[in-house]
Amino acid sequence: MFDTVWMGVQERARELGLLTAVGTDARQVVGSVFTGATGVAVLGDLLGLSVADALRAQ
Repeated sequence: MFDTVWMGVQERARELGLLTAVGTDARQVVGSVFTGATGVAVLGDLLGLSVADALRAQ
């Protein structure tokens, strides 16, 4: 999970820097990263549960 979030932050480094440069509060930038991480976690959980349920039904 950490690697996925870290890769996302690295890919968005310029965007996050630009947000900071135009006056976005650091708290909002961190919130954006956490929101993205939560989205990835929820989608991963749902996908994992769906696959596990499909495999169990066989």
